Amino acid sequence: MTRRSFAILLNLLVVHGDYRTDWTKGKEPVNPEKMLQIFLRHMGSKEGIREIADRFNVAISTVFQIRRRSIKAVLNLLPLLIKWPSRNDFEIIEQEFNHLCGFPGVIGAIDGSHIPIKVTNDIADSYKNRKMQHSIILQAVCTSRRLFTGNSD
Repeated sequence: MTRRSFAILLNLLVVHGDYRTDWTKGKEPVNPEKMLQIFLRHMGSKEGIREIADRFNVAISTVFQIRRRSIKAVLNLLPLLIKWPSRNDFEIIEQEFNHLCGFPGVIGAIDGSHIPIKVTNDIADSYKNRKMQHSIILQAVCTSRRLFTGNSD
């Protein structure tokens, strides 16, 4: 993630999400920038909770709280960030796909990817893919400008 992307996401989470930190009492709360760093580290690496807590000098319980709060905040942003194109946008996107790839009538490109995960033994069989590895499937549709799109209805 670039610094610019990080700053944009942080701003969105502070303005529209639940990333404000109002200090009322007790220990000073983790600031929004550090919260996002912790969350992205957790989601983007195979590092364990304990290692992340040590890396950022916070308690393990704080990492769990930040993860829960961050997931909720990101989910609240989805309708703002991932939208199905309007009827007016369909024609523009179709023209762009036709110009870029020579595919007329296309308004989205779909692809999927297996994301490796760690699972407990009791649910391991539910997450085995065709290569017998544990994963979840990410499937997405993008416009000609590589923007995620989706139908929230």
